[in-house]
Amino acid sequence: MPDAPDPDFPQQARIAIRKALAEGVKATPAEMSRIVVDQIADASRASQDQRQAVIAVCRASLGDLHVLGMDLSETTIQTLRDLSRTSLMSRVDPQDVMTWVMEGIAEVAATLDRPACNAIVSAIDGEFMGAGQAFAELCEKARRKG
Repeated sequence: MPDAPDPDFPQQARIAIRKALAEGVKATPAEMSRIVVDQIADASRASQDQRQAVIAVCRASLGDLHVLGMDLSETTIQTLRDLSRTSLMSRVDPQDVMTWVMEGIAEVAATLDRPACNAIVSAIDGEFMGAGQAFAELCEKARRKG
């Protein structure tokens, strides 16, 4: 019997963000990160392909937050800080989860102008030494992918 397809994790993430905002949750990086991290945890637990699910959730969530005018640098940092509980819940190596999250965010950052993308790179590097360079490389990869 074939496995059932994964749920639409990106759409679920967008709905969770919009629902929270409609319910009066403040659009702060901490609050939005909490929602994104919960969506990452749900997707990584329920998906047959955890990597692709996490990337898709981050791409959809941060893309939606960008459209809503959120500061992606601050939200990215808060999301990366909050990943420890996701890794514990999903039993995935924390470094893998961080890389997958950065891949999804890089796909959004690659669509921004260079100064906005560089602001995210700088924020990541300031918080997680060496990770900014890895993120910059993921952004370049996403730009080439188009």
